[in-house]
This record gives sequence, C-alpha cells and structure tokens, in this order.
Amino acid sequence: MAEAVSCQRGREGEPGRRYRTAIFAVGAVLVLSSVALLHASHPVVSVVEPSSALAERFLICRTEYEEATGRTLAPELTYGPIVQVHKLTKLSLSTGEAGRWRGDGALVGDKHAKEVEVLFTTVGASKVEVEHAQGKETFTVYAKIIRRELRDLTDTDREAYFEAVYELVTIGQEEGVRLYGSNFQSGDEL
Repeated sequence: MAEAVSCQRGREGEPGRRYRTAIFAVGAVLVLSSVALLHASHPVVSVVEPSSALAERFLICRTEYEEATGRTLAPELTYGPIVQVHKLTKLSLSTGEAGRWRGDGALVGDKHAKEVEVLFTTVGASKVEVEHAQGKETFTVYAKIIRRELRDLTDTDREAYFEAVYELVTIGQEEGVRLYGSNFQSGDEL
C-alpha cells in the first residue's frame, strides 16, 4: 500500500516540497532585492573617475520639467535623447567635463563650458558636437512636441496654454487666418 505524504511535511518530519519551494522563493527575492539595492546606491560612475577615458560619456538633456522631477523624457527609447521643441534645454556631458559645443543650427555660437542652454526650434533630429579633453564626440538629439499633463505644467506654460485656447475659441476664422496664417482653424471650424 502506498504511503500518503502531506503537503506540509515529507517523510519522517522533513519539510514538504511546497514548503521548500516557498523558502527558496523568499530567499531568492531577498537576495535579488539586496543586489538591486546595492546596485542602485553604488552607480558605476562612482567607481570610475568621471573624467577618465573609461567613463561612459553620454549627453544629458534637461528642461525645467526634468530638473523638477529628476526624470528624463522617455529613457526607455534607445535611439537617443529626446528634447522638447521651443523649450530652453540644458545640455551637459555625463562626465561633467567642459567642452566646446557646436550644433547644426540649434546652438548659437561656439561656447566652451560644462553646460549650454539651447532652444530647439524645429522638430526632428539635430547633431550636437562636443570637443572635450579626450577628443570630439557627436550626439544626435531628437526634438519633439511633448504632451504634458495639464496639472504638471509650470504656471507660465499653463497660462500660455489657456491663452491659446481662449484665442482659438474667441477669434473667428477670417480674423485668425489674417493674424496667424492660412493654417489657422478656429474653434467653429474644428
């Protein structure tokens, strides 16, 4: 006759299979969370001197929104940094190095600094070139129209939005075309 084995205990008081699996799962979660915590609190950049040739050098793009939240626009995208059109953007190197900054029409002048402020005025890809102590690098940034949550807008941007909506609703089609050009669509036309 076959011997019955309970789920909680195995033969002769040994832990059962479910019990061992649960203990293993809890242990694995604890180990993985400890590794993740150590990795998050000790970034690779702190191990390598930022100005070293071994340090990974990438372009950091920030507007007042990224500075306020500490997050970048769409970091999961792998094709390059995204910047907001018609919003003053600060550019710097991840290593903190100063450089001579040039751009294909997006940057004004030829400036040697750790950080430059740029206003991208056209949607699409732009090249940014930085000549630093270790050499020269060219980065591609992608200027896009960024939608933001209305309640997350700065006071200035929120006011500009409501003024634009007011214009759209109160100005007729003929006057709007005269003021803003043939692409204008009044609220009545929409």
